[in-house]
Amino acid sequence: MGRQLRVLVVDDEPIVGKRLRPALEKEGHTVEVFEDGASALARIGERTFDIVVTDVRMDDIDGIRVLEAVQ
Repeated sequence: MGRQLRVLVVDDEPIVGKRLRPALEKEGHTVEVFEDGASALARIGERTFDIVVTDVRMDDIDGIRVLEAVQ
């Protein structure tokens, strides 16, 4: 197995996180799931992530703004 990654998943559709989390955790990664951009941005301010998977179209704060904050 490779290096354990910290993965952030942001999607306003709960099913996306429910499907991605177990698949990524099975590979040994740490996964945090958020259903809105504001919560994700708050967490990004507290911790760094190796990978961010985000929906582009979300209400209020979209995925592009989330990625800009990560960058």
